[in-house]
Formats: sequence, structure tokens, C-alpha cells
Amino acid sequence: GTIIKFGQANGISTQGSGTIQAVGTPAFPIVFTSLLDHQRGGGIHQDPSAAPDSGDWGGVFLGSPSGSQFDFCEFYYGGGGPSQAMLDSGDAAHVTVTNCTFAFSKGVGLDLSGVSSVNLAGNAFYGNEVPLVISANVSIGDDNLFHNPLRPMDKNIRQGIFVRSPGSGDDNEFTTEVIWGATEVAFVLTSSSTITQTGSLRLLPGTTVKFDRTALEVYGRLEAQGQPGRPVVFTSVHDDQYGGQSSGIGAMPLAGDWGSIYIAPGGKAILDHCRVRYGGTKAHRMEERAALSDDQDSAGIAVSSTVFAHNLRGLDVFSSQSSMIDSTFEYNEYPLQIGLGIDTDDGLSIERNTYDAIYVQGGLRDNTTPSLNWLNTQVPYVLNETAQFFGTIVKLGSGT
Repeated sequence: GTIIKFGQANGISTQGSGTIQAVGTPAFPIVFTSLLDHQRGGGIHQDPSAAPDSGDWGGVFLGSPSGSQFDFCEFYYGGGGPSQAMLDSGDAAHVTVTNCTFAFSKGVGLDLSGVSSVNLAGNAFYGNEVPLVISANVSIGDDNLFHNPLRPMDKNIRQGIFVRSPGSGDDNEFTTEVIWGATEVAFVLTSSSTITQTGSLRLLPGTTVKFDRTALEVYGRLEAQGQPGRPVVFTSVHDDQYGGQSSGIGAMPLAGDWGSIYIAPGGKAILDHCRVRYGGTKAHRMEERAALSDDQDSAGIAVSSTVFAHNLRGLDVFSSQSSMIDSTFEYNEYPLQIGLGIDTDDGLSIERNTYDAIYVQGGLRDNTTPSLNWLNTQVPYVLNETAQFFGTIVKLGSGT
């Protein structure tokens, strides 16, 4: 039941071995709020008519590596300090934040970008500029709210879980096994990101990942397995159709808003029941990268029941270990580019693109691939360059 009020730009920080153990109860939460917040703890300001506002006070900064705990706590009207967060994990090695409320922050409600060991569940975020910031190695389930539980229409200005590295301007690195399962809002990659050889990212059904003029390179493993009616979505930060309004400015999404998911040499990806939207690095049939692009030396991508839409180019498939079935390409500039060792059939629906075709990378294919199936009859195969086959039987469908 403790209530702590702060004046302008004031806050609390820990140093050395200091920790904060703030454990309230449902009936008696611990409250961190503005000096002007007369609703909580009564009016103690000399001007009783003054109303609280976002940024009235700074925040709680954890400057020590020792673990702190916040359970049944409420944070209101902060975010006016240097970090612009009402609670900033700072240098903490581990933080527990459960059953807490973060509301009306001028900046960030909760910033966990500096910590990778987190217990985060049962929290509510609303009325903040940005509700939650995490590092790439933080796993999050679907048990936090991003609206006012008493007034569901009250959300955040920028809906999303924003993924940032601790260092300003640094790229995000996934170096361990990470699982993302939040479905009310999107995970927003605010800088280009890499899944390292030791890292993996698993996206649960209904999860959305948004890119803010950024890209993702995969040297480890990316697993995005949605379900019918609950796809995993990769899209632009301006795409409000999935994960709410994350940009805060209401701009329309456009093809090429973000770069590419690049499956690098040795990397592997699985996309099942996914949607890939508004990506690609160049509107060209063969140059640069599609929204999803695998290297010829990758461990392969397996694409199934996935929709590529509104991209400059939807998909590049070059690795002989890759496969794609039962997928749709629509409203892209260029839908699809394949390598010489990739089978295709009429399970691919390709229509309503600016240029409806399957574009084929040229080069040499020897007898390590004894047969190759070009069985799609909906659109033409267009050879970007000369193709040479030695000992390979190319099977063409009736009507190809």
C-alpha cells in the first residue's frame, strides 16, 4: 500500500549492491506517481487544481547488477527523466516485473533493453508513448495487456513491444533461444537484427513482427509456424492491420518500407501459415533482395501456406535445400525468383502482381540434381540469365 510521489524530473536509482523489492498485493499495490496525482494518496501539492501529466517525474533506474522485484506495483505519469522510462532495468542482471501497471509515461513505460533475464507476466500498459522495450534475447508470452483493463479502448500511442539493443544505434543480436508469443501488439525491430549461429527465434501463432526501415539476417534458426486464422506476420511498422498502430503517425504502409529477411549461409528458416508484407530492397526482377531471401549456401527455407503481398519482390529461393508449397503471391511488384535447383508447381498461386511470372536465376546446374520440376502453368517462367543443365532432366507441366 506504499505510495511514493515525485516532483519534476525526480526519481530513484540503485547503485552498488542496492536492490528494490517492491511487493504489493491486489488490494494494496505499491504506487509510484506524480506529486500532482491527487487521486492516489490525496492532494499534497500547494495547488489543488493542478492536474498530473505524463513526464511529471523521471523514473526508477536500476543501476546495480543485483536483481530487483516489482509485483503488484503501479507506475503513473513518469518518463520525464534522461532515459524517458518509468522503470528502466539499466545494469540489472535479472528483473522480475509481474502484475504491474504502467500508464501515462511521456516516453517508455518499462525499458528492459539492458537485461536478458526477465520474469515478465500479468502486466498492463496503456496511455504511454511506448509501452515496453526489450532486448533481442528476452522471451515474452501472451500474458501482458496493452490496454486499460477497465477501458479497453485506452491503448498506447505507439502500440508494440519495441526491440532495441542496450547500446544506442547498435544492431540487435539474438544469441540464444528466444520465443515470442504476444499477440495483442507487434514486436517492432527498431534496428537491423541478426540471429547468430547460436541463436534462434521461434514465433508462436498470431505473432506479428514489424520492421521500422530495418532488416533481419539469419545465421541460426528462424521458426514461424502459424495456424489457419492465426498467421505469423512480417510487415511494415506502418501496417496497422496487424498488431495495432505502432508508428504513432498513422502513415500508410508501402512496398519497400523494410528490407529483407535474409537466410544467410548455414542459416535455416521455417515459415508455415505466415504473411510477408511491404518488404523488399528493390523493385527489380533479380537485383538485391526480396522480402524473404535465402542464400544458395543456406541450410534452406521451408515455406508453406504463406501469403506474400505488397512487396517490391516477395521471395527469393536459391538453396537446393529449400522448398515452397501451397503459397500465394499477390499485389507484389515482382512475386518470386528461384534458383535452377528449385521445384515449382501449381500449388503456388501467382496473380494480381504488377508482373506475374516466376523469375529464374541463371547459371549452371550439373547432374547433382537429376531432375527438376517446372510444373506451374499459371504464369510464365522468365529466365533472368542463361541457364545450363548438364545431366539434369527438366520436367515441364502441360501448359507451362
